Amino acid sequence: MNQVSIVGRLTADPVLSKGASGIEYLRATVAVNRPFKSRTGETIADFIGFSAWNQTAVYLSKYAKKGDIISILGSIETSTYTNPNDNKLVYNQTVRVNNASIISSNRNNQNAQSTNTFSYSENNSYQNNFQQTSFEENKFAKLQDTETTFHNDSKSNDWANDSFNLDDDDDFFDDDSDF
Repeated sequence: MNQVSIVGRLTADPVLSKGASGIEYLRATVAVNRPFKSRTGETIADFIGFSAWNQTAVYLSKYAKKGDIISILGSIETSTYTNPNDNKLVYNQTVRVNNASIISSNRNNQNAQSTNTFSYSENNSYQNNFQQTSFEENKFAKLQDTETTFHNDSKSNDWANDSFNLDDDDDFFDDDSDF
């Protein structure tokens, strides 16, 4: 079974793109803190790349911004390409998102949490309810009260020839890890 559930902060605003066949997609990265610290007491974060397609991509590009805490559900996909500089085969792994939720957003002001409840159903109807609550009033709000969820039931796979490329391996390997 290949299922992944990740909660992390977006490292940049998601940017919507369109493939040659007209299918909309985006690629982005979430930073996820590890549950332990380095030997020097510093927080260690993993930077996990993901791709979203069709309405999930549209939703994230429209509502999610850098720094937002999001939840993504999906599967790990591995792609390969030949590095033109040394002619070696390079493997990339990314999460292909089936479901995305915006858990927390802090854009409206520094002392308030925005809650944007958004859903998309198969009959193409959208619902969008906006609510704002103070952190001081509701410090321990339950996640299910603040989640924004979007499901993508599309079975399209338009990215077979479009690999998720990272500039270096530093995003995946940490020399200070305790392993």
